[in-house]
Amino acid sequence: DFFEGFFKKYAGEITVSFGGEENFPLLITTLTYADGSYKVTLHDDLGQSTTSEYTTDGRLTHKSWQNADGSRGDTQYRADGSSSGIVVRADGSYQRFADDGKGTSVLIQYDANGNQTRQQWHNADGSYGAEYTDPNGQRHGTAYAPNGSYRNYTLDPDGRQKSNTFDSDGRFISSGGGRAQKRSALRRMPPMDNAALNRPALSQTSKRPTFQPCW
Repeated sequence: DFFEGFFKKYAGEITVSFGGEENFPLLITTLTYADGSYKVTLHDDLGQSTTSEYTTDGRLTHKSWQNADGSRGDTQYRADGSSSGIVVRADGSYQRFADDGKGTSVLIQYDANGNQTRQQWHNADGSYGAEYTDPNGQRHGTAYAPNGSYRNYTLDPDGRQKSNTFDSDGRFISSGGGRAQKRSALRRMPPMDNAALNRPALSQTSKRPTFQPCW
């Protein structure tokens, strides 16, 4: 964000150095739209790039990045303070995240085939939790209440649930089971940008700008 804030009104090629370390070039391009909003792209000679979009008054609305190894990310920022996005790793696995700007957030991780592997969440009331999915499709998790009590649960692929509830000191309270109601940690959260998941990765063989050091 330092670079975007400092260079967002400039375009061209510059050379940056830190503490006497080796200089590296950055290609900066700025595109201004008819309504006054603008987009800034930073691209270095290693194939790494970051693109940020701003409103006319300089509020960040969208940011995307990609690396030469194919990993990439995309985040949308909204005027109400909410945000959501996705990070795709070089191996094809990815994570989606959302924050309503009011204290509720969720992060869900998937493997390269789109199978959910982990998720964690925090709610504005102080409750939070996390779970993981084992190779057999069973989900194992712990959900904490605002008062510190918590519930350990296991949910099988058919929706059957087993759980144990404990107080804030870890003392057993009760156990339960039965068919769980399907609920998503993404409910009432800002929408995800599914298009970002399918965006092509940066090709390592694609033609990139040729950089010349600026002295």
